[in-house]
Amino acid sequence: MRYRVSVTDRASGDIRGCYQYIAQHGPANPDSWIDGLEKTLELLEVFPQRCGTAPESRHARVEIHQTFYTGFRILFAIREDVVFVLHVRHGARRFMTRKEAKELGS
Repeated sequence: MRYRVSVTDRASGDIRGCYQYIAQHGPANPDSWIDGLEKTLELLEVFPQRCGTAPESRHARVEIHQTFYTGFRILFAIREDVVFVLHVRHGARRFMTRKEAKELGS
């Protein structure tokens, strides 16, 4: 079964912010970074359940999975045949608060 990957508005904003940060501060080429991120998201089309459950899942309304790309955590939920990318954040950041996690997937 193939899944459709849908990037939420919040995750799109996260990606734009990451791109801008990388463009200003490096060390990666932001265009190469975005190409790699898109390839990582495409991998979610096949068996997204292979990715582990995110710690934030225990506080969220839906089960949240995570995968990683160059130090960034990609948080997503699976509903029927769609993978919803909910949030992209640097892996060095603290886990989301209980309140933030509850807002994911709403």
